[in-house]
Amino acid sequence: MADIYKRMPVILQPEDYETWLMADVPDALKIAGQYPSQLLEALRVGPDVGNVRNEGPQLTEALAGSLL
Repeated sequence: MADIYKRMPVILQPEDYETWLMADVPDALKIAGQYPSQLLEALRVGPDVGNVRNEGPQLTEALAGSLL
């Protein structure tokens, strides 16, 4: 992820959602470890993704070409 973006988002398993939202900070941070890289897929997307005013399913469509 560091090759793509300088910050790592927290990626949670569905069973951890409630803990992340409701637990005290020390307990929530226990589930915020590094997400297994074999479960991630990096896709090239268009520049519209970077603007919070844009919405729609087209934002998640992968573009052709290599990401890295």
